Parts: sequence; structure tokens; C-alpha cells
Amino acid sequence: MPRRTNPFQQLSSSIMAVFYEPEYEVVESVLVCNENTGAVRELDILITHRQDASKKILVECRDHKRKQNVQWIDELEGKAQRLNFSKVIAVSSSGFTKPTIAEASERGIETLHLREAEELDWRKWKFGLETFGLNVNFEPVVTKVDFIAHPSFIGRLPLDVKLDRVFIFDCRKKIKFRLKDWITGFQKDPKVKAQLAERDENDAVNHYEYKIPCDPGIGFGVEPGGQFIPLAEVILSVDSPRAEYSVPLKHFDVGGEKIHLGEAVVLGRNTKLVLHETKMQLKVMIEQRVEPTDTRDIDH
Repeated sequence: MPRRTNPFQQLSSSIMAVFYEPEYEVVESVLVCNENTGAVRELDILITHRQDASKKILVECRDHKRKQNVQWIDELEGKAQRLNFSKVIAVSSSGFTKPTIAEASERGIETLHLREAEELDWRKWKFGLETFGLNVNFEPVVTKVDFIAHPSFIGRLPLDVKLDRVFIFDCRKKIKFRLKDWITGFQKDPKVKAQLAERDENDAVNHYEYKIPCDPGIGFGVEPGGQFIPLAEVILSVDSPRAEYSVPLKHFDVGGEKIHLGEAVVLGRNTKLVLHETKMQLKVMIEQRVEPTDTRDIDH
């Protein structure tokens, strides 16, 4: 059967990511196999240390109306022992009874009450933000290069050549450089970025043809041993993405931690903003989700 998820689990996963990334990898709705029995189990959230796979954290989520009791802690402890987890986190939308919190603490299980903060509360936070301005201005990307040569050379232009074999020559200055390096410099050139930014439309991948006339003595060749071909013009096909938004935020208290959450469609993809507020800084994470496709049979 397919792996299952729900909005509360997705919210919890995003919050775990802002707490643990980049030292740990956070993955939602994961299938794991018990090496002793062969049974496949589904985990709500798996957090694994990127350098030491033995450091793994189990996160289980419940979006129930009633406070969670000791029975759930019993279940989590057994699941963690069977699957060799070093830490367990229980996340509840309704909180936990006092005996449950005490029992979980004694067993080394962390309990988190994830609740949406009241307006009177979050406005007193250090970063009491209603909206967050998101500006996504990527470097321009050259997707295609066309060389325009003298008509007498048109039939002799090389085809399907790798960029690292193509060199640009300046006969007057007696220099040559890789086409690949020249393209990299073009993409990072502040003047090019400024010119394209003036023309870019918002929330789009903008497509341009950038024409560069060549002075006499400028040409290219393919090494090793390629013929020098003088150039009249170079035409670059350029993609320039731009997205600017004002994203409304919701506010969550997660066991005393302050979280701001916003969602928007960025360049055609559903995107989530997660902001973790501490005493010293505001950590911002931008998340675009990848849906799981595994459909093996599982036990719950």
C-alpha cells in the first residue's frame, strides 16, 4: 500500500528540518525493514546524521483532539527499541497529560506540543512578522551558444562539441580562453545581471537572446588541432529566473520554540517557508517537497 501522510505530519516534518538541517537529513513517511523479522514499518519522520548513520531519530506525530497518554509512549518505546533508534520525539497537536510527560522524560522520549500561537502571543515575539518578503533572483543560465561566422566558414563549423574543448581566441592580444570559463564569467557579471533584472518579469523563468558582436581578430577553435574560425557574432540563449513575493505567515509554538510558517507557489512549484526564531537570529528555510513513490506493503 502507498505511504501515507497528512498536513500535521508535513508541518512537523518541516519544523524538524529547520531544527536539524543541515547536520541531519530529515525525511517524511519512510519505510524501514526490521532486520530480525523482515517486517516493513512506516515511520512518520526519520532524522539521520549525515556523517554517522547510527545516529538516527524517530519522530511520530498525532493530530488528535485529546491529550496523549502513556499508552502512546509505550508504543513508541517498543518501536524505537525494535528498530534501533538513538532518540525518539513524540509530536502532538493536543499536548500530553502530566503523567505522560513525566513517563516520557524518564524513558528518554522527547515530547513536543505543536500548537498555533495566539495573535497576542506571537506579536510579542522578537520577530513578530505578519508577512515575509521572498526575493528569488537566480544567476542567469546560458542554455545555448550559437557562433555566427563569416559566410565562407558556415559549412565548416564543428557540430556537437563539448564546451571544454572549445576555445575563444583574440589574435590582437594573443590570448585564448575556454568558452566554458567565458560563459561562467558572463553568468556572474554584475552588469549582465543588472541588465536582465530590468527586463525580467516576476514569477517566471525569463528567456532571452543575448547578442555579442565580435571585433576583427576574435574567433574560436576546437582543440586539439582545430582550425581558427573568425567570428562575427556570438548569440547566447539565456534563462533568467525571478520571483518576488510577500508571503503571509502563521505562527506556531513548538514546545516553547517559536516558528513562523508561510506557503507560496514559487516559479510554478508549491513552496514552504519555515522560520525558526531564537534569541540571537532568525533561521530561514525554503522547502519544495518531493512526493514519495514507493508502494511496498507495510505494517503499522
